[in-house]
Amino acid sequence: MLMHLGTNDVWSARGTTPVLDVRTALVRRMRDANPRRRIPVAQPVPMPRPTTPPAASG
Repeated sequence: MLMHLGTNDVWSARGTTPVLDVRTALVRRMRDANPRRRIPVAQPVPMPRPTTPPAASG
């Protein structure tokens, strides 16, 4: 599985703590399902800023 995570968090000006909490929970769930799972991490892909405001969450 390949997931592209983080860009929307930066563009939405979310704080570091909530972003890391979500990622930590995600990795924990993947490890609970398979403790030997490998989770590669890469540098974010450069992307232009969106021209429309982010959708409201909730």
